[in-house]
Amino acid sequence: MAAILQLVIFPSQALSQTAFKEFCDSVPLGKNMTVTITSKKSNLVIMRWDKSMVWVKVSMSFRNADPAIARRELGFARFNCIRTASGVNINNLFALPPDEIRINSIINIDYIIYIPDRVTLVVNNEYGSCRISDLNAFINLNNKYGDIYLERVRGQMRIYATLCDIRVNGLNGFAEFNASNSNFFLKNINGNITIANKVGTMHFEPGPELNYLKVTSSHSEINLKVNDISRFNYDLSAKNAVIDLGDNFRHFPFNQKSKERVIYHSGDITHAIEILTSYNSIKLH
Repeated sequence: MAAILQLVIFPSQALSQTAFKEFCDSVPLGKNMTVTITSKKSNLVIMRWDKSMVWVKVSMSFRNADPAIARRELGFARFNCIRTASGVNINNLFALPPDEIRINSIINIDYIIYIPDRVTLVVNNEYGSCRISDLNAFINLNNKYGDIYLERVRGQMRIYATLCDIRVNGLNGFAEFNASNSNFFLKNINGNITIANKVGTMHFEPGPELNYLKVTSSHSEINLKVNDISRFNYDLSAKNAVIDLGDNFRHFPFNQKSKERVIYHSGDITHAIEILTSYNSIKLH
């Protein structure tokens, strides 16, 4: 593992003294092995590649008006990339001396990680974002106080989010989202998707291969945009709220239709959308 330590100075900025450290490492990795990432105050970019190994680069910068403080506090940052019997563990942490109460510098930590398909990816990230692209894997992601981006991702997924913006463009597989105080912007979603959320804004656009979408929420305004509305059975309920039918849905032959509930079921249709929410509206268009 290689580490580089340097001091970069930008005189024009008020907080301009930056201490910088970079780590690079790689570990051989076979199919069905596990990559576990435990990170704090970090922004993760995870991408697929064709090599049978995991490659990781971590860039850490500490910015402070006093360069001596930036350099000293950078020394509190730790990074580990450890090979295990089941795969690899990657993590960063902060080891403060007993006489230090907190870090005064502005911290920026960026991960770039390449992993192959057909692995298990476990991520526990706090106070940072996570972006996963072009990967076919089992993904277990727990992200707190940052944003989540999924792009062209396939496989089986369990996503846990707290105070996140969740943005998806291209997803196919079995995905389960459990969130609180989070916003969802999901486009081109396919497969079987289950979502639970408390408090937020939720926008969904089914893709051509969506089989099942189930949303359970409270205090979450929901926007559903469906290009081919005749593909699905519907069971939509907005308790203590209303369902706003756009032009495409206003004349759709629902079996049951009221301000708070719309139902359509046809034995010839196997795909379904179920939404149960309360205290916020469902808008269909």
